[in-house]
Amino acid sequence: MCGFVAVFLPGRAEVEPGLLDRMTDAMAHRGPDGRGTHRAPGVGLGHRRLAIIDLEGGHQPLFSGDRWATVFNGEVYNYQRIKPNLPGPWQTNSDTEVLLRAYETGGLSGLQPLVGMWGVAIWDAQKHELVVIRDRLGVKPVYYAELAGGGVAFASELRALLEHPGVDRRLDPDGLAQLLTYRYVPAPRTLYRGIKKLLPGHAAFASQAGLRFERYWDVRPAPTPRTDAEAELAFLEAFDDAIRLRMVSDVPVGIFLSGGMDSAAVLQGMGKSGVHAFTIGFADNARDDELAYAQETAQLYGAVHHSLTIGPADYAAYFDRYAAQLEEPVLNDSAMATHFLSELARRHVKVVLSGQGADEPLAGYDRYRGELLSTAFRRLRVPGLLTPMLERTPGVPEKLKRGFRSLGTADPIDRALRIYAVFQEEEKAQLLRPNLEPKDDVRAPVARLHQEVPHLSPLGRMLYTDTRLWLVDDLLLVADKLSMAHGLELRVPFLDHRLVELVESMSDDQKLRITRRGFVSKRVHRAAMARRLPAQVLTRKKRGFNNPMDTWLRRELQPLVASRLTDGDSPIHEWLDRGAIRALVDAHQSGRRDARRQLFLLLTLDSWARQRP
Repeated sequence: MCGFVAVFLPGRAEVEPGLLDRMTDAMAHRGPDGRGTHRAPGVGLGHRRLAIIDLEGGHQPLFSGDRWATVFNGEVYNYQRIKPNLPGPWQTNSDTEVLLRAYETGGLSGLQPLVGMWGVAIWDAQKHELVVIRDRLGVKPVYYAELAGGGVAFASELRALLEHPGVDRRLDPDGLAQLLTYRYVPAPRTLYRGIKKLLPGHAAFASQAGLRFERYWDVRPAPTPRTDAEAELAFLEAFDDAIRLRMVSDVPVGIFLSGGMDSAAVLQGMGKSGVHAFTIGFADNARDDELAYAQETAQLYGAVHHSLTIGPADYAAYFDRYAAQLEEPVLNDSAMATHFLSELARRHVKVVLSGQGADEPLAGYDRYRGELLSTAFRRLRVPGLLTPMLERTPGVPEKLKRGFRSLGTADPIDRALRIYAVFQEEEKAQLLRPNLEPKDDVRAPVARLHQEVPHLSPLGRMLYTDTRLWLVDDLLLVADKLSMAHGLELRVPFLDHRLVELVESMSDDQKLRITRRGFVSKRVHRAAMARRLPAQVLTRKKRGFNNPMDTWLRRELQPLVASRLTDGDSPIHEWLDRGAIRALVDAHQSGRRDARRQLFLLLTLDSWARQRP
């Protein structure tokens, strides 16, 4: 687990060594255990290392003869299984060398047997070609920028690319418009015109011919008939192997433990006592606090439990560091806790497992229930009757309003945007200044993914999209940046691509089922874990990282809101109407509207803009 930089220049031009050093060292937090660079005509590679596997021999860049060189961020979990099938000789005991040899022998096809997460750059001196590859589900980020004067640069983080003078740093209006809708900027865009994200499951090839992209993982879900019992056993087998592989490490492995079923299943699957487990709680949050449940789960499996409670003062003090560490504005008020959780964990371990990634493929969120019922609701005209009343009623939770707006929309893409949207399109029209008119359709990221799977049900398309969009550009991005800011590696067993492929081949009914007692979400997962976990764990209400942000914004964080958004001069006033922002703040403070999502996103955007180079 590390950070990498790769620069390709046409015409065999030389990469400036000082610039390569600055780009590499901008990500020193990702790799406190080592540093390396390599320069050759037309290419420069840089690496920062967090030593997890082959502590003594895994230094990078790694070379194979005179032809190949690589820098790698991530892990190949099954490298020990793959290694005997590849030709030697071997220089190291590292997974990096296995990945490089797999590519040497088979190109992108050679990566098919590999299980893991990665952003990797491979230089082929014979072809004079640089290939950069992102893992199938986008657990690891990869950014790139086409440079003024020619060439292209890649990196694990934005800050490394911003060290290069050839990168266009201007604001991308389309990126801003997407941020205000989705709460994050969907790939391939960022908020910078000149910087893009490489899509998950894709490779980029830079050569004298230019820059081209190739998709190497393109598994479209194909429903496969299985009985419930067959589905449960297949799930357990794939889940167990995902856990087993992610325990491969030359340093101790801990766990981020919530009070719910997903992380409890991971802890049970780790199969050992004495695991260090880490949990965050929130002040003023007794109704949704998970600390007691997490402690109970830790005791069940003999884990060493560490916990921390944070409050609004912690948020206020950390806010600008949050924006700096994240590099991209993301509305994820609870995910700020990942910083404090990672800081706590890093005192004890260098690697943690997480239960993240179970909800999107397995239909764990409330919005999936709404999608399942949306057709029936529209036939009964329920949304049309209730939505106007809810919009006018003060104090109605914003989540409920979004739900009814979505239920009343027949088009599945528009329905998705209604349920996700932070600012609805009519609000954005009032908020965005006239000189920032976006050119692209804000629906495009969702439409692209829906068009890939027209054969799936509306629910199936929604799960497919969330797994490749919201999960990647929000939750996984936050988890990577805030854990790696502390030199901590985060592994996500539920996003083993083999497990995801299996789940996506199951019927909708095996993920979300309506029974006489109501909805059963993540049904195959829940039924499989009923064979292992006690009833009190399986029946706990889903909480997530809930916090009382709406109240904090009206009380303890109100001075932050005023100083950043309304009273002073914020950089975002160049892009967004100050009057519209003030009206939003007033509506929240008076209780007429629950605007916690909108205000938190604007605060994050403000903090990002103040630090923007």
